[in-house]
Amino acid sequence: MPYKDWSLIYKFLFNFLLMVTLPTLFIGMFIYLEMNQVYEEQAIIDTKGTLDKIERNLTSIIEDTENVSLYSIYNADFRSFMMEEKDLQEISRSRTNIEGYLIFQLMSKDYINSIQLMGNNGEELYMGEGVEGDESKWTALAIKQTGKVVWSDVYSLSEGLVEKTQVISLTRVINDYNHINNPIGLIRIRLDALALKKLIQIPSLEEGAVFLTTANDDLLIQGNTDKQLQESKLQTIRETVNQQEDSVINTTSDDNYITVSKKVDKSDWYLVAMVNKDHLEASLGNVKSMIKYMIITLTLLGIALIIRYYYLDIRRITALMKTTEKIERKDFSVRVNVGARDEIGMLGLRINSMTETLQKLIDQEFKFKIKQKESELKVLQNQIDPHFLYNTLDMIRWKARLEKANETSYLIELISKIFRNNLDSNRVWVKLHEEISFLQNYLYLQQKRMGEKLHYSIRIEPNVNTVYMMKQILQPLVENSIKHGFEFIQKDPRIEIHCYREGDDLITDVIDNGEGMEKAIFENSIKQNEGHALKNIQDRITLTFGIGYGLVLMESIKEGTGIRVRIPLLENVSDIPTLYGELGE
Repeated sequence: MPYKDWSLIYKFLFNFLLMVTLPTLFIGMFIYLEMNQVYEEQAIIDTKGTLDKIERNLTSIIEDTENVSLYSIYNADFRSFMMEEKDLQEISRSRTNIEGYLIFQLMSKDYINSIQLMGNNGEELYMGEGVEGDESKWTALAIKQTGKVVWSDVYSLSEGLVEKTQVISLTRVINDYNHINNPIGLIRIRLDALALKKLIQIPSLEEGAVFLTTANDDLLIQGNTDKQLQESKLQTIRETVNQQEDSVINTTSDDNYITVSKKVDKSDWYLVAMVNKDHLEASLGNVKSMIKYMIITLTLLGIALIIRYYYLDIRRITALMKTTEKIERKDFSVRVNVGARDEIGMLGLRINSMTETLQKLIDQEFKFKIKQKESELKVLQNQIDPHFLYNTLDMIRWKARLEKANETSYLIELISKIFRNNLDSNRVWVKLHEEISFLQNYLYLQQKRMGEKLHYSIRIEPNVNTVYMMKQILQPLVENSIKHGFEFIQKDPRIEIHCYREGDDLITDVIDNGEGMEKAIFENSIKQNEGHALKNIQDRITLTFGIGYGLVLMESIKEGTGIRVRIPLLENVSDIPTLYGELGE
């Protein structure tokens, strides 16, 4: 039987198995397999943190030890003790001071085994454990380095007749501070390898080991265990160190161990920790079993709950979804069949009530609002439309031309254009340059009426010249400036108009140098019709574009009045609000 002919319950169970159960099992297996990696990463993070602490301690030991050798270069007692001029009294005094300093270092730093000072004048001072052995290799290297610090590998010295002591030493040639190229002696500071071994222990690192090694693959100290490492493990350590860069932690893995290494600052030493992967996997046994049983239990419970809710509720929810899909497709006649009074049944009742309300809003209120806004806009525009017949003016203009009154003819032509524009009430939207052309005609006529006293300037940024705006928004503002702003002033009146883009808005500033307008009067004028035509303009803009657009008093203008008009930037016909239908309607 093909899938499309299965009953809904079998389709549901099949889809649940395919989309829920199997993914859950796969995710569970993935989590199960990834747990090892998670534990390995956590072990690496913990080991890195511990190695950081050990590295800081080792760096502190290196710095303190090198500071002791550096002190011997700059201290006058050390120089006096090792200089070839033998003033026995001065040498004795210097020896006493040096012994006091070295005793303090030995007592405060338990990792120092001994300190040996040898002057080129034959004087020698030894403090600490009595050890002997061949250290000529490190002496020769120190002489070759001419004053630089030389750190040794681990080597054994005799302590008494039988006992052997392992040390790491710092050897340094002491040059005369006043004649830097003149060696006057040598200092050797021996560190107890056993004390350093205790320092690099990681108690939490079971079945693993920690090593202090050099960049040349020389194993210095082995911590956590004394077992001899196999050659394969030593090779892993070498590869890890060879991959290392300054102050960078890298990790490598082989079949049994995770190897983490870190360079010790201010030295060519490396700390290497090896974590046993088998031990990590053994510690995961209980966790893995718990995850496995939890996934099985959750899967069974999920299946049982889904089956139960399918029969009790899901089928009803599916019916509701189908109903809402029809509503989404604007079918508001659909109704939900309510069979119970529980939450799902009440939801069905609410959906029925919602569809009835939406139908009423669409059929009555919404359409009525559209018509009402269209009527309001027509009324507002008609309030400022002059009703003069431009045909009569056309006849007078031609008669003036015949009588050779050219200027009078031109003035009549301008006012005829103004009347023609006003009488074209069906055209709501015009381009900005058309509105500005209309405004220039109006200003020219006013300039002639006022006897050339009126001065005006119009600036339009090129990128807004062809945008659309509502007709006759700017002319009433200019008329207000002439009628109310210049009524009582003695100086020559001036009007400035500036059109520009600000973000996604078209801004037009109308500024005059008249007597000015107080903010309270302005705010009252845009709310009530006070004879300034501001309310009509504000209502036209806000009815079309909503709150946030309209007129604003420019309070930064100290002399005169500045009013800013803000409307959206309408670059294309398609940007014009649909309330007006097609352009010009």
